[in-house]
Amino acid sequence: MAVMKDINDVCDLALAGRASRDSMLIDALPSKRMKYLDISAFSLINKSGKTVKNCGIWFVDGCFSRISPMISFEVLEDVSDISFFFFRVPNKGSKLKFDLKGSGHSGAFFSSHRMNMYCRLVGKNSHIIVGDALHIGGCTIALQNTVMTIGAGGLWSDGILVQGTDSHGIVDLDSMQIINGGAKHITIEPRVWVGRKVTLMKNITLKEGAIVATNSTVVKDVPTACVVAGVPAKVVKPRTSWCRNEESISKWETQQLSLLRERLGRENERPMAKKLTKITAVGVWQSLWLKALAAGAVGAAIFEGLSEMVVAVY
Repeated sequence: MAVMKDINDVCDLALAGRASRDSMLIDALPSKRMKYLDISAFSLINKSGKTVKNCGIWFVDGCFSRISPMISFEVLEDVSDISFFFFRVPNKGSKLKFDLKGSGHSGAFFSSHRMNMYCRLVGKNSHIIVGDALHIGGCTIALQNTVMTIGAGGLWSDGILVQGTDSHGIVDLDSMQIINGGAKHITIEPRVWVGRKVTLMKNITLKEGAIVATNSTVVKDVPTACVVAGVPAKVVKPRTSWCRNEESISKWETQQLSLLRERLGRENERPMAKKLTKITAVGVWQSLWLKALAAGAVGAAIFEGLSEMVVAVY
C-alpha cells in the first residue's frame, strides 16, 4: 500500500466501494476545509533528539484547540514521511498516543466517537484506517509493515490488544530463513463488536456483524454475523449479530441487520449447494454399491471404477 501523503488519496480510499454496497469506512466526507500542521505542534516527546522529517497531521480547520489535547507522539528513532488524517474530531475524553519508528506510516481517522488508543508504528509503511462511528474503549496496537483497517460502526470494549506483528523473527532451522516476515494485514469489516481483553493477531479478517467474546484470542478469519469465543477463538453461534441497546433495536439498526441477513442468505447459497452435492454423491455411491453387490464380481469391478468419481465429487 502506498504512503497516504495526499489528502485526496485518503478521500478516494474512504469512499471506495460505495457504488456496490455500504461504505467500508464512511458514507460521505466532511465538507469542512482541512488544515495541516507538523507533529511538533502537538504533544511530542523526543528525548534523544531524533530527526523528524515531513511528519504532520491533517485535521478539520478551526478545531485545533479541541483536537490537540487528545493526540500525542513519542519519537523512538529517526522518522520521516509520516501523515495522519483526522476528518472528524473524536469525542471529548479521547486519547490517542502514537509511538513512531521508521518511515512511510500513515493513519486516517473518520470517527467522531470516543477513541482511546495506544498505537506503535514501527519499520516502514504501516497504516491504520479507522472508519466512521467507531467507539474504542481502550486498545493497544502494534504494527510493523502492517495495514490495519477497521470498518465503520464498530464497538470496541477496553483492554484490547492488536498484535499486528510478531516483533521478532521466527527462524526455520532447516532453511535458516525467517518465516514470519513480509507484509501483514488486519481487516475488520463494519459493525464488529470486540469484547473486553480480546487479542487480535496478524493476518486475519473479521467479517461484518461479528461478535468477539471477552478474553478471546483471534488467530484466523471470523465469518460474517457470528459469535466467536475462546483461545483460539472458534464459532460458538452462527447467524448472530448485535445492537447497542440491550433492551431494544433501533430503527437504523433494524435496517442494517435486515440488510446483513439478506447478504448472509446469499453467502450461504453456495455452501448449501455444496452440501446438496455431498448428499447426492453419498446417495449415488450407496446405490451403486447395492447394485454391484447384486451383480457379483463384474458389478463390483464396475463399482470400483465409478466410486473413484463419486469420492472425488464427495
